[in-house]
Amino acid sequence: MALGSLQSLDWRRVLSLAVLQEAESQLSAGLLTRDDGADLTLEYGAYNEELLTELAGGLKQCEWRRSAEPRGSLCVATGAGGSEPTSIPLCESCEMPDARWICSALVHPETEYQGGVGVYSGGSGFSSDPHRMVRRAFCEVHVQQQDWTKCQAGGGRECWHRVVRDGTGYPKPESGAPARLVDEIPYLRLAYGERFGTKPSKFWPSIDERTVASILTDPTTAPEFQQRISAVDALITRMAPAAQLGSARRVDEQGHRVGSIIALARVLEDQCGGAALPFVERLRALHKARNSFPAHPHSDDLASALRTLGVAQYPPFAWQLAWWQVTASLVEALAAVRIALQTSAPSASD
Repeated sequence: MALGSLQSLDWRRVLSLAVLQEAESQLSAGLLTRDDGADLTLEYGAYNEELLTELAGGLKQCEWRRSAEPRGSLCVATGAGGSEPTSIPLCESCEMPDARWICSALVHPETEYQGGVGVYSGGSGFSSDPHRMVRRAFCEVHVQQQDWTKCQAGGGRECWHRVVRDGTGYPKPESGAPARLVDEIPYLRLAYGERFGTKPSKFWPSIDERTVASILTDPTTAPEFQQRISAVDALITRMAPAAQLGSARRVDEQGHRVGSIIALARVLEDQCGGAALPFVERLRALHKARNSFPAHPHSDDLASALRTLGVAQYPPFAWQLAWWQVTASLVEALAAVRIALQTSAPSASD
């Protein structure tokens, strides 16, 4: 990308989002704890150009946007448990802060659709495009009415905060999890390529549009849920980390070439001191779940695999929520692997 394009970015927004995502990923993965203190230093340079430009050009994420059938989306922040049609441009114009940096204390918001207005007289006037505004919300810290648009990072509120679950617990199932999974995959490809001086495509081919569409479309039935599990597992098993292993580590005890997930675990053992290995178990669980479909959709193995991904029971209460849980757990797992590659000390063979 040309230098002029980088200079035109909203750097406050881009860097705030990058630092927040990195800090929250490290906290969630147990790689950053309270004992480390309140300071976290992250360095971004030319090698991060693709990551930063992707953050700058990404669409706004909202916890109150849901998929609609057969296409489109709905806003559920309308009060009284209802929903209203919305669209990506309308969500971009909404006053609601982006889900990635909104204050964790903001709850139960109600937005209101404002149609376009035009006032003209004597050849002059003004007009406004349709948009959504935050009519009211509640705060877990204050009872007073707030300017909800400021309840975000950089909004000037000293009470702003984010709640992050530390350790290796499971993340909340949120509507934005599938989109975060799509975002995390290229981040991991770049980190792997940078760590080992190889092209990202040699480690993991780019995600295809059909798989992206499958991930982003919430399932509503068991077959749709199974199809999405299979699609993501097929994507993950296309990783090729074996090139970073010695010849003896590329095969099992019988001399057979190990699969991509086992190879990734061995790379983390050999090159990263075993960091993020607990999260690789989630990738194994996804593969195990895929192999349980469709012949054994009610087996104990399937239920156990999905529990490893945070789905407490199978069949789940709602297929959509189960998918959000699976994708949220996978985002956390891939982020932990990426952070391990970026932060662990190089080994003698690196």
